Amino acid sequence: MRQVTRKGWRSCLGRSYCRFQLSIPFRVHLWGPVCMRSMIRGKFRSKPWQQLLEEAKYLVESGVKELNLIAEDTNQYGQDRRDGKGLAQLMHELGKLEGLQWMRILYAYPSYFTDDLIDEIAINPKVCKYIDIPLQHISNMTLLSMNRPPQEHTVKLLQKLRQRIPGLVLRTTFISGFPGDLFS
Repeated sequence: MRQVTRKGWRSCLGRSYCRFQLSIPFRVHLWGPVCMRSMIRGKFRSKPWQQLLEEAKYLVESGVKELNLIAEDTNQYGQDRRDGKGLAQLMHELGKLEGLQWMRILYAYPSYFTDDLIDEIAINPKVCKYIDIPLQHISNMTLLSMNRPPQEHTVKLLQKLRQRIPGLVLRTTFISGFPGDLFS
């Protein structure tokens, strides 16, 4: 088992509150014409299930109260695996950790939301009703050139999220000045 190192974060012992970002992939996958990360790093590869659970347990035992699940496309976790364990199942298992108070999803792409994930966010009391979802652009032409789903997909997803997760807070980012975009 690869241990979580303390390098880069202070011990939470003796503190009333501590948060930690738990990185869930080894690599990113989303290809885009202006994003070199996936070309350099290769295809998305989820960290092994047991490794993530052991890292999270170690962090919580060290005093971490909040885990931020983070990746370039966090909700794609597990889609490269054959055991059927995705982000919803991971969040369900993490929710069983005694001492963990909150967890949140950072950077969840609109393309990879499943009904199971939406349900887990809605019913798990340890999951903050907060999603960081990069909408990036509103123009269909620009979205398609970025290899992203069309605007209609995103609008339907946002409606579904608002209907099924009471009190949901969304954070997003938009791109201005995308190559070929004449209206930024």
